[in-house]
Formats: sequence, structure tokens, C-alpha cells
Amino acid sequence: MAGSRNPRKRWRQIAVADRRETRRLARLGARYNPNRWGNHEPRTNPNFKIKGKSRGARIIKFPSVLRLGNQEQVEVVVSLLKEIRDTALKGHFKRITLDHTHVTSMDPEVALLLVAEIQRCESYCGTRTVITGSHPKDHAITELLIEMGFYDALDIKNPALPQAYKPRTYVQVARRNRTLPQVADSLLECFSGVFDFNDQDRRRLHVALIECMDNVFEHAYDAASDNPHLYKEWWLVGYADHEQSSIGFAFYDQGAGIPATIRKKQHPRVLQHLMGWTDGRWIERAVRRPISRHESKRRGHGLDKLKKFLDSLGVNGSLRVFANQGDVEFSKGGASRVQGIKGGLDGSLIVWTLSGVKTELPTELL
Repeated sequence: MAGSRNPRKRWRQIAVADRRETRRLARLGARYNPNRWGNHEPRTNPNFKIKGKSRGARIIKFPSVLRLGNQEQVEVVVSLLKEIRDTALKGHFKRITLDHTHVTSMDPEVALLLVAEIQRCESYCGTRTVITGSHPKDHAITELLIEMGFYDALDIKNPALPQAYKPRTYVQVARRNRTLPQVADSLLECFSGVFDFNDQDRRRLHVALIECMDNVFEHAYDAASDNPHLYKEWWLVGYADHEQSSIGFAFYDQGAGIPATIRKKQHPRVLQHLMGWTDGRWIERAVRRPISRHESKRRGHGLDKLKKFLDSLGVNGSLRVFANQGDVEFSKGGASRVQGIKGGLDGSLIVWTLSGVKTELPTELL
């Protein structure tokens, strides 16, 4: 019939246009957008309540160095996160100021942890407590926090960068509480703008990211817990640092933590036999011997696949997992380093990094 259109062909055209738009936005290094891929509604834990009236103000001063390079630095970051959480949720203050004026060094994964903690506290505090912040003097820190959505989380205006400033980082952030393949697709498109993965590597990394989301959805959060978490919430950031010649991503959830989750799956006899194991040992076991409650070949294998993927690439890199009081780093080739975290991290943080790689800043950001 004259003038008719093939619905299947039209659907393909729409799908192609949608993929092109996704790639375009990804290559711009788009920051977290709460309305992208459908509405996102954080779910607070009804078992946790904030009580008492609020009054007064408190200033929390950030250390100048916020990195996860060694055990001492990790414990500094963990202590800062706990101070923010306890001050906001237990301190009964009307106003909290996060003073990061003098921060001179910060890892992207630390910025992610800070944003997640702020978003958690904001969800519970509401209008009871106003959380605000200062502006750093270091332009690289300012750029990273802007890209990470730090000031969006605080609901304050982004500080201005000098016109002559050359972008150093290239960041994309997502936050959700369900498995969403589009997020993994967009992150891979983000990477494609600065590093050339072949099709097989893209598929392997995509599957590993989806399994990280699945594991959070299935295992990380206990409905009976009275902890102040955002139920089934996870955060994912992909980044490239053109000065350090590195790319990577960090995946974080505020659940029970990998060691606690694994212990629940063990037979009492196994737990009795391994009762002396540290959290680090349990994390190492989770990576080397994946466990799925459903005995699935797909679920519970995300960390193992990330490690094997790293080993297969022709560049240097590492997989590092922080959870509870454990910190385990796997280097290319399978060697691991296990250490403890005094005080412990709330939840689980997975950091996957490739170093010594040639990255190119997208022309849109030059």
C-alpha cells in the first residue's frame, strides 16, 4: 500500500538512533543523571530511624590526602566516612559543613565513596540537617568532584574552573538499585572514547559488570538489618586519568559486605573450621572460588571474571576489593596481597584498574 512503512525497519532505525545518542553522551563524559534510564527512587531502611531534635552546627575538616594507596591511607578514608555518617545520622546538628578546602590529592574511588555517603545521609536527614561544603583550592580536585557529582549531591553550585584549565579526568557515574545493562553499555562507550577494547574484551567486561549488579541485588542487603543503608543501592564510576595514563572503574554498595555475605552461605562445620579467617581471607576466597547461593554458572562469578579478564590483557593492572575489615589486591598474573582495615569499610568496594595505557582525551573536552 502506498505510503505504508515497515514497522520492523522503523524499529531498527529508532534503535540505531538510540545507540548513537548513548555513545554521544558517553563520550562527553556525562555525569550522573537521576532521570536517565527511568526514574530512580532510593529506598531507605524502615528499620532505621533518626530520633531527637537538631540544633547547632559542625564542621568536618577533610585530610589533605584522600587516597587508597596503602593501609594507613585506607584507614584515614574509612575514618572520614564514619565521621560524616555518625555526625549526620546521630549528631543531631542542623548544619554540617564538609571542609575540603585544603585537599590536594584524591582517588576517583574515594570521591565515589564520599558521594555515596553524602547521598545516604541526605536521604535520611531530609530537612532536619543541611549538609553543605566548601570549595577546594586545587583545580584537579575541583574537576574530579564536579565530574563525580559531589556538588550535585550537596545541592550547591559547582565551583568555576579557570578557562585555561586542561581537563585531566574523564568520568562517568551511575547510581541504581537494580540490574541495568544500559549502565554497563554506557560505561563501555565511555571507555571507547579513550581506550580501544576489542569486541571480545567489551563483552567480557560487560558480563562482569552485570554480575556485580546481580550480586548486589541478590546478596548484599539484608531486609532484616537495622543499618542505615539505601536498600539494594549501588554506585558505579568509570574514569580515565590522562596524566597518570590509567583507566578503571569502581563499583560500590553499602550492604553487609562480601565476607559477611559469604559466611552466611557456609555450612556450620565449615565456619567452625575456618573461624580464625580474617575478612581479607574470605574476600580472597570469594575471588578465587566463586560461590552462588543458587549454584548458578552466571551469578557469583563477577569478581572471578574481572580477575581472569585482567590476566588476559596485555597491559598492567589490578583488581582490588575492600569489604568490612578486609583489603585484597590482585595484580596481573594472580599474585595477591591481603591486609586488614581498622574500623572497617561499610559495604563493599571493587576497584579495577589498567595502568600504563595510552589514553586520548575526547575532542569534545579539549
